[in-house]
This record gives sequence, structure tokens and C-alpha cells, in this order.
Amino acid sequence: MLKFTRHAEGRLRRRGWSEYMVDIALAYGRVENAPGGATRIFFGKKEAQDMFQEIKAFTKMVSKTTGGTLILKDNCIITAYKRG
Repeated sequence: MLKFTRHAEGRLRRRGWSEYMVDIALAYGRVENAPGGATRIFFGKKEAQDMFQEIKAFTKMVSKTTGGTLILKDNCIITAYKRG
């Protein structure tokens, strides 16, 4: 878990960044070297487009999974089917 400096907490609050937005940038942002041995994480248009494509694919899979059922026993999937 990352820690936040007081400075970062204030900047994030003033700039309207939610915790979820920070999580998105950390998970999907482009990692770059920054001065002083620091790391910069940039979430730009390309990263947003990549994420939108992932969301689109995920949404399609959720739709296809809707109505699906898995039957498990002893930690093993023994069958799968889909209800109309």
C-alpha cells in the first residue's frame, strides 16, 4: 500500500482526485522515469483508450455470461450451462 505525503494529500484533494482515480492511474498508467530517481505515472489519452477497449471487451463478456451457471464439487467445475 502506498503512503501519501501531506503535500500529495492536499494536491489530490484540491485537484479533485478520488482514491479510485489514483488506483486507475496506478494500475493503467504509463510508467516513466522522473528526475531524482523518482517514478512518474502518466495516464493520458492512449492509456484511457486502452482502458475503454478493455471495458468494452469486459462488458461483452459480462453480457455473454449472464444466465450462466457453473456446478462445482470438491473444488472442481463439473459442468456449465446457460439458462435462457
